[in-house]
Amino acid sequence: MGFNKIAKYLNLQGVEKVKRDNGTLSQWSTHFVRMILDNPVYCGKIAFGRRTREKVKGTKNEYRQVRQDDYIIADGQHDAIIDEELWNQAHEKREITGVKSPSKIGRDRAHLLSGILKCPKCGGPMYTNKHAWTNKDGTYKEVYYYVCSKARTARGKTCEYKSMLKKTDIEPLVIEAIRELIKNQDFATEIKSKIGKEIDTSTLNRELKNYEAKLREVDLNKSRLENEIDSLPEDTRFRERKINDMTFRLDGLYDIIIELEEKIEDVKLRRKAVEQDAITLENTRGAS
Repeated sequence: MGFNKIAKYLNLQGVEKVKRDNGTLSQWSTHFVRMILDNPVYCGKIAFGRRTREKVKGTKNEYRQVRQDDYIIADGQHDAIIDEELWNQAHEKREITGVKSPSKIGRDRAHLLSGILKCPKCGGPMYTNKHAWTNKDGTYKEVYYYVCSKARTARGKTCEYKSMLKKTDIEPLVIEAIRELIKNQDFATEIKSKIGKEIDTSTLNRELKNYEAKLREVDLNKSRLENEIDSLPEDTRFRERKINDMTFRLDGLYDIIIELEEKIEDVKLRRKAVEQDAITLENTRGAS
Protein backbone atom coordinates (compact mmCIF):
# COMPACT_ATOMS: atom_id res chain seq x y z
CA MET A 1 0.00 0.00 0.00
CA GLY A 2 1.47 3.35 -1.08
CA PHE A 3 1.32 6.79 0.56
CA ASN A 4 -1.74 7.82 -1.43
CA LYS A 5 -3.71 4.70 -0.46
CA ILE A 6 -2.77 5.13 3.21
CA ALA A 7 -3.85 8.78 3.19
CA LYS A 8 -7.08 7.93 1.35
CA TYR A 9 -7.86 5.11 3.81
CA LEU A 10 -7.38 7.38 6.86
CA ASN A 11 -9.53 10.12 5.29
CA LEU A 12 -12.30 7.67 4.37
CA GLN A 13 -12.20 6.29 7.92
CA GLY A 14 -12.78 9.79 9.28
CA VAL A 15 -9.42 9.93 11.06
CA GLU A 16 -8.47 13.62 11.18
CA LYS A 17 -4.89 14.84 11.25
CA VAL A 18 -4.03 17.13 14.17
CA LYS A 19 -3.78 20.72 12.93
CA ARG A 20 -0.42 22.28 13.75
CA ASP A 21 -0.26 25.94 14.84
CA ASN A 22 -1.88 27.94 12.01
CA GLY A 23 -2.45 24.93 9.77
CA THR A 24 -5.93 24.55 8.27
CA LEU A 25 -5.74 21.09 6.72
CA SER A 26 -7.26 18.26 8.77
CA GLN A 27 -7.10 15.65 6.01
CA TRP A 28 -4.17 13.32 5.61
CA SER A 29 -1.86 13.91 2.65
CA THR A 30 0.76 11.75 0.97
CA HIS A 31 3.40 14.23 2.14
CA PHE A 32 2.40 13.92 5.80
CA VAL A 33 2.26 10.10 5.65
CA ARG A 34 5.72 10.04 4.09
CA MET A 35 7.02 12.47 6.73
CA ILE A 36 5.82 10.19 9.55
CA LEU A 37 7.38 7.10 8.00
CA ASP A 38 10.69 8.92 7.55
CA ASN A 39 10.83 10.68 10.94
CA PRO A 40 12.48 8.59 13.71
CA VAL A 41 10.94 10.80 16.41
CA TYR A 42 7.81 8.63 16.20
CA CYS A 43 9.75 5.53 17.30
CA GLY A 44 11.30 7.23 20.32
CA LYS A 45 14.39 8.73 18.67
CA ILE A 46 15.70 12.26 18.21
CA ALA A 47 17.35 13.16 14.89
CA PHE A 48 19.85 15.98 14.40
CA GLY A 49 20.86 17.51 11.08
CA ARG A 50 18.30 15.75 8.87
CA ARG A 51 17.98 18.84 6.66
CA THR A 52 20.22 21.69 5.65
CA ARG A 53 19.80 24.84 3.58
CA GLU A 54 21.52 25.06 0.21
CA LYS A 55 21.75 28.10 -2.04
CA VAL A 56 20.06 27.66 -5.41
CA LYS A 57 22.68 27.87 -8.15
CA GLY A 58 22.41 31.02 -10.25
CA THR A 59 20.44 33.02 -7.64
CA LYS A 60 21.43 35.61 -5.03
CA ASN A 61 19.13 35.02 -2.09
CA GLU A 62 17.17 31.89 -2.96
CA TYR A 63 17.66 28.78 -0.85
CA ARG A 64 16.16 25.32 -0.73
CA GLN A 65 15.93 22.55 1.84
CA VAL A 66 18.18 19.55 1.19
CA ARG A 67 17.75 16.28 3.04
CA GLN A 68 20.93 14.73 4.39
CA ASP A 69 21.73 11.04 4.03
CA ASP A 70 23.98 11.07 7.10
CA TYR A 71 22.64 12.50 10.36
CA ILE A 72 22.80 11.78 14.08
CA ILE A 73 20.09 9.67 15.76
CA ALA A 74 19.93 9.45 19.55
CA ASP A 75 17.52 7.85 22.01
CA GLY A 76 14.90 10.30 23.20
CA GLN A 77 13.15 10.45 26.57
CA HIS A 78 9.69 10.72 25.02
CA ASP A 79 7.44 7.69 24.55
CA ALA A 80 7.51 6.03 21.14
CA ILE A 81 4.13 5.74 19.41
CA ILE A 82 5.51 3.26 16.85
CA ASP A 83 7.51 0.17 17.76
CA GLU A 84 11.15 0.67 16.73
CA GLU A 85 11.36 -2.69 14.97
CA LEU A 86 8.20 -1.96 12.99
CA TRP A 87 9.46 1.53 12.10
CA ASN A 88 12.77 0.09 10.89
CA GLN A 89 10.96 -2.49 8.75
CA ALA A 90 8.83 0.23 7.16
CA HIS A 91 11.89 2.43 6.63
CA GLU A 92 13.83 -0.41 4.97
CA LYS A 93 10.90 -1.05 2.65
CA ARG A 94 10.80 2.68 1.86
CA GLU A 95 14.46 2.55 0.82
CA ILE A 96 13.67 -0.25 -1.64
CA THR A 97 10.32 0.84 -3.07
CA GLY A 98 10.46 4.61 -2.56
CA VAL A 99 12.33 5.38 -5.77
CA LYS A 100 10.26 7.46 -8.18
CA SER A 101 10.35 6.29 -11.77
CA PRO A 102 10.92 8.96 -14.41
CA SER A 103 7.70 10.00 -16.14
CA LYS A 104 7.38 9.14 -19.81
CA ILE A 105 4.09 10.95 -20.32
CA GLY A 106 4.44 13.89 -22.65
CA ARG A 107 7.97 13.11 -23.81
CA ASP A 108 7.02 12.37 -27.41
CA ARG A 109 3.34 13.30 -27.48
CA ALA A 110 1.39 16.55 -27.51
CA HIS A 111 -1.39 16.73 -24.94
CA LEU A 112 -3.33 19.69 -26.32
CA LEU A 113 -5.68 20.20 -23.39
CA SER A 114 -3.35 19.45 -20.47
CA GLY A 115 -3.88 22.14 -17.81
CA ILE A 116 -6.53 23.82 -19.99
CA LEU A 117 -9.35 21.31 -19.60
CA LYS A 118 -11.17 22.00 -16.32
CA CYS A 119 -12.75 19.50 -13.95
CA PRO A 120 -16.57 19.79 -14.06
CA LYS A 121 -16.73 19.09 -10.32
CA CYS A 122 -14.09 21.31 -8.68
CA GLY A 123 -12.88 23.49 -11.56
CA GLY A 124 -9.29 22.32 -11.14
CA PRO A 125 -7.01 21.68 -14.12
CA MET A 126 -7.02 18.25 -15.74
CA TYR A 127 -3.88 16.45 -16.85
CA THR A 128 -3.07 13.31 -18.78
CA ASN A 129 -2.66 9.91 -17.19
CA LYS A 130 -1.49 6.81 -19.01
CA HIS A 131 -2.93 3.29 -18.84
CA ALA A 132 -0.59 0.75 -20.44
CA TRP A 133 -0.59 -3.02 -20.75
CA THR A 134 0.88 -5.89 -22.76
CA ASN A 135 -1.41 -8.34 -24.55
CA LYS A 136 -0.88 -12.09 -24.50
CA ASP A 137 0.60 -11.91 -27.99
CA GLY A 138 3.28 -9.52 -26.70
CA THR A 139 1.91 -6.34 -28.26
CA TYR A 140 2.23 -3.24 -26.11
CA LYS A 141 -0.83 -0.98 -25.76
CA GLU A 142 -1.31 2.37 -24.11
CA VAL A 143 -4.25 4.74 -23.73
CA TYR A 144 -4.13 8.31 -22.42
CA TYR A 145 -6.87 9.87 -20.30
CA TYR A 146 -7.51 13.32 -18.88
CA VAL A 147 -8.06 13.18 -15.12
CA CYS A 148 -8.66 15.83 -12.45
CA SER A 149 -5.38 16.90 -10.85
CA LYS A 150 -7.08 16.94 -7.45
CA ALA A 151 -8.65 13.49 -7.73
CA ARG A 152 -5.71 12.08 -5.78
CA THR A 153 -4.90 12.93 -2.18
CA ALA A 154 -1.75 14.81 -3.03
CA ARG A 155 -1.82 17.56 -0.43
CA GLY A 156 -4.71 16.89 1.86
CA LYS A 157 -7.44 17.96 -0.58
CA THR A 158 -9.42 15.70 -2.86
CA CYS A 159 -11.99 15.96 -5.65
CA GLU A 160 -14.85 13.49 -5.98
CA TYR A 161 -14.77 13.54 -9.80
CA LYS A 162 -13.25 10.15 -10.70
CA SER A 163 -14.19 9.92 -14.39
CA MET A 164 -11.39 9.65 -16.95
CA LEU A 165 -11.85 11.37 -20.32
CA LYS A 166 -10.20 9.46 -23.13
CA LYS A 167 -7.71 11.68 -24.97
CA THR A 168 -8.67 10.37 -28.40
CA ASP A 169 -12.33 11.17 -27.67
CA ILE A 170 -12.17 14.63 -26.10
CA GLU A 171 -9.43 16.32 -28.17
CA PRO A 172 -11.12 15.85 -31.59
CA LEU A 173 -14.35 17.29 -30.13
CA VAL A 174 -12.57 20.42 -28.90
CA ILE A 175 -10.68 20.86 -32.18
CA GLU A 176 -13.90 20.52 -34.16
CA ALA A 177 -15.62 23.06 -31.89
CA ILE A 178 -12.78 25.53 -32.51
CA ARG A 179 -13.03 24.97 -36.25
CA GLU A 180 -16.72 25.82 -36.14
CA LEU A 181 -16.07 28.89 -33.98
CA ILE A 182 -13.53 30.45 -36.30
CA LYS A 183 -16.04 30.21 -39.14
CA ASN A 184 -18.22 32.63 -37.19
CA GLN A 185 -17.51 36.23 -38.25
CA ASP A 186 -18.35 37.67 -34.80
CA PHE A 187 -15.90 35.30 -33.13
CA ALA A 188 -13.22 36.13 -35.69
CA THR A 189 -13.75 39.86 -35.10
CA GLU A 190 -13.54 39.41 -31.32
CA ILE A 191 -10.31 37.42 -31.57
CA LYS A 192 -8.86 39.94 -34.00
CA SER A 193 -9.60 42.77 -31.55
CA LYS A 194 -7.61 40.97 -28.85
CA ILE A 195 -4.57 40.31 -31.00
CA GLY A 196 -1.64 42.43 -29.90
CA LYS A 197 -3.30 43.49 -26.65
CA GLU A 198 -1.31 42.92 -23.48
CA ILE A 199 -2.85 40.31 -21.21
CA ASP A 200 -3.19 41.80 -17.73
CA THR A 201 -1.68 39.46 -15.15
CA SER A 202 -0.76 42.17 -12.64
CA THR A 203 -3.29 41.00 -10.04
CA LEU A 204 -2.09 37.41 -10.27
CA ASN A 205 1.54 38.53 -10.19
CA ARG A 206 0.86 40.53 -7.03
CA GLU A 207 -0.93 37.57 -5.44
CA LEU A 208 1.96 35.28 -6.38
CA LYS A 209 4.50 37.74 -4.98
CA ASN A 210 2.67 37.85 -1.63
CA TYR A 211 2.52 34.06 -1.37
CA GLU A 212 6.20 33.72 -2.26
CA ALA A 213 7.16 36.36 0.32
CA LYS A 214 5.18 34.54 3.00
CA LEU A 215 6.78 31.25 1.97
CA ARG A 216 10.26 32.75 2.38
CA GLU A 217 9.27 34.06 5.81
CA VAL A 218 7.95 30.70 6.99
CA ASP A 219 10.94 28.90 5.49
CA LEU A 220 13.26 31.23 7.41
CA ASN A 221 11.37 30.54 10.66
CA LYS A 222 11.65 26.82 9.95
CA SER A 223 15.40 27.08 9.40
CA ARG A 224 15.84 29.03 12.62
CA LEU A 225 13.88 26.40 14.52
CA GLU A 226 15.95 23.61 12.96
CA ASN A 227 19.15 25.41 13.96
CA GLU A 228 17.76 25.89 17.46
CA ILE A 229 17.08 22.16 17.72
CA ASP A 230 20.52 21.22 16.39
CA SER A 231 22.39 23.67 18.64
CA LEU A 232 20.55 23.04 21.92
CA PRO A 233 23.29 22.29 24.53
CA GLU A 234 23.46 18.80 25.99
CA ASP A 235 23.09 20.09 29.57
CA THR A 236 19.93 22.12 28.83
CA ARG A 237 17.22 21.63 31.44
CA PHE A 238 14.39 19.42 30.07
CA ARG A 239 16.35 19.15 26.83
CA GLU A 240 14.51 16.15 25.37
CA ARG A 241 11.07 17.60 26.12
CA LYS A 242 12.06 20.90 24.54
CA ILE A 243 13.37 19.14 21.44
CA ASN A 244 10.15 17.14 21.22
CA ASP A 245 8.04 20.31 21.48
CA MET A 246 10.15 22.09 18.88
CA THR A 247 9.88 19.09 16.55
CA PHE A 248 6.09 19.30 16.64
CA ARG A 249 6.30 23.05 15.99
CA LEU A 250 8.52 22.22 13.02
CA ASP A 251 5.84 19.88 11.67
CA GLY A 252 3.38 22.77 11.93
CA LEU A 253 5.63 24.98 9.83
CA TYR A 254 5.82 22.24 7.20
CA ASP A 255 2.00 22.21 7.10
CA ILE A 256 2.01 25.94 6.35
CA ILE A 257 4.75 25.52 3.73
CA ILE A 258 2.79 22.82 1.92
CA GLU A 259 -0.35 24.98 1.94
CA LEU A 260 1.56 27.99 0.57
CA GLU A 261 3.21 25.88 -2.13
CA GLU A 262 -0.23 24.67 -3.17
CA LYS A 263 -1.52 28.25 -3.43
CA ILE A 264 1.55 29.29 -5.43
CA GLU A 265 1.02 26.40 -7.83
CA ASP A 266 -2.65 27.36 -8.24
CA VAL A 267 -1.81 31.01 -9.01
CA LYS A 268 0.82 29.95 -11.56
CA LEU A 269 -1.70 27.71 -13.29
CA ARG A 270 -4.27 30.53 -13.41
CA ARG A 271 -1.67 32.93 -14.77
CA LYS A 272 -0.66 30.41 -17.41
CA ALA A 273 -4.30 30.04 -18.44
CA VAL A 274 -4.61 33.82 -18.83
CA GLU A 275 -1.43 33.99 -20.89
CA GLN A 276 -2.70 31.19 -23.14
CA ASP A 277 -5.71 33.37 -23.95
CA ALA A 278 -3.32 35.56 -25.96
CA ILE A 279 -3.56 33.13 -28.88
CA THR A 280 -3.61 34.74 -32.31
CA LEU A 281 -6.30 34.24 -34.90
CA GLU A 282 -3.69 32.83 -37.30
CA ASN A 283 -2.67 30.16 -34.78
CA THR A 284 -6.30 29.30 -34.16
CA ARG A 285 -6.89 28.87 -37.88
CA GLY A 286 -3.72 26.81 -38.08
CA ALA A 287 -5.41 24.10 -36.03
CA SER A 288 -8.15 23.77 -38.65
